[in-house]
Amino acid sequence: MTARFLAGVLAAALALGVPASVSAAPRETAAPVPVERGSITWGTCTDDSMTSGGWECGTLTVPLDWDDLANPADAEISFGILRSTAPDRLGAFTFNPGGPGGAGLGLSAYVRGVLPDEISTRFDIVAWDPRGVGESTPHLRGCAPQPDFPPLPDTGPVDWEATVREYVDSVEPLRRECFETNADIAPYLGTYYVIRDLEALRIALGEERWTYWGMSYGTRIGLRYAREYPTRFRAFLLDGSVAPNETMLTRSGQTAYKYGHVNATFTAAMGEGMTAKYGRVVRALNERTVTIDGTTYTRWQIFPRVYGSLGNQARYPAVRKVIDDVYAALFGTGASARRLDRNLALLEEVDPDSQGYFIDFVNCADVHTWPTVDEVVDVVSTAARVSSMTGAMDALGRSTHCFGLTPGFAPRWTQLTRPLALPTPPIVIQSYGDPATAWIGGRQMSEYFTGAAFLSYTGTAHVSYMRTPSACINDRATRYLLTQSVPRSATCAYEPTPPPEP
Repeated sequence: MTARFLAGVLAAALALGVPASVSAAPRETAAPVPVERGSITWGTCTDDSMTSGGWECGTLTVPLDWDDLANPADAEISFGILRSTAPDRLGAFTFNPGGPGGAGLGLSAYVRGVLPDEISTRFDIVAWDPRGVGESTPHLRGCAPQPDFPPLPDTGPVDWEATVREYVDSVEPLRRECFETNADIAPYLGTYYVIRDLEALRIALGEERWTYWGMSYGTRIGLRYAREYPTRFRAFLLDGSVAPNETMLTRSGQTAYKYGHVNATFTAAMGEGMTAKYGRVVRALNERTVTIDGTTYTRWQIFPRVYGSLGNQARYPAVRKVIDDVYAALFGTGASARRLDRNLALLEEVDPDSQGYFIDFVNCADVHTWPTVDEVVDVVSTAARVSSMTGAMDALGRSTHCFGLTPGFAPRWTQLTRPLALPTPPIVIQSYGDPATAWIGGRQMSEYFTGAAFLSYTGTAHVSYMRTPSACINDRATRYLLTQSVPRSATCAYEPTPPPEP
């Protein structure tokens, strides 16, 4: 199993779980023309769906370093806007699809399509790529691919201490080299700068306030924007939320226990004996491989794809078919390798883009307390013991972002010590079995806003608003976005996603 494949699964879990928002290559441009900072250069949309959909596109020029305006380097923030013509227009609606590394422009048509008509017609919809992502600049350059994770045994125990140390030893010099190659860029990619770009975009568009939907990492953007500009959110959703005072160590520690909740929530939603069947498959594949029609499958071919897909409940039917096939092959009369391969292919996430170092630099600029190697070993070993082998690999990936960076590359945020009181508190939405961001992080996020509503969903969706059929979530959130009336907190029951129409 390669790190590239596993990283793709984990990246997809961290991002929206919708058709991939892979970062586009930088656009070819003519010789640069000096542009006033804070000004918009309007141009042609590069995405055909935006062009045909009536979007207008532009680039906002901002300082690379907001704290040193004497530094002549700039960043360019690419965005698109679909203007409302409604007489009762409510303002500008924007979103961030997560990551770090999710490109808003690539998901503009999707987000426009899932929003209720009363939202999409009464707001200008603004899509944008954060600096370093998609069509926005600057981009990292000259970085070697990140290394594969060390080979792991197909069955039996894993020497996690040796695995962790081998991986850290391999990634440290490459990450250090990437940072040094991009020393003029890498320190300026974190959320500290992203929220200032977002504020500059608001001002340049002449909007008084944003209505905002933050998904996954986008909830970190939402929290920090609200903290820095407390009057500039008209209303906002924090959906699939990170913890407000997350550290690299607590992110890793939550992963150690998270997959137990994922398993319990998913199998309970499936019913019909799935809890016992799923647990039996997990235990069996830790002890042996399974051969179907001459093809041998291991735990590493099954569970990373399963876990990487549970954040999108539309894939539940394919996950169930995979588990049923593997169970039949292990304990029943056999199964079809062709059918299993077909269903596994439905779960396979897109090949990861080359943003591994970008994610590293953003996360390590954003969060406190980088763990030591010994702490990573403890977290990963704990995840394998109390959660799953795939959970352990997830914890390894999440724990090691900052190895190879110097302590001087430090977060610029102080931790929150009291709730934020805003003119309109947010709604925080979180699934009990979210495989990307733990439920407890969303609960903590809701407690850091005075008067916030917390909507818990008893499924495994990562990002739930308009991506599940839950009227309990969708109706409350839509009404809030339209009226700014904060609902009561609620637990919302799992609702199956209807099958696609033939």
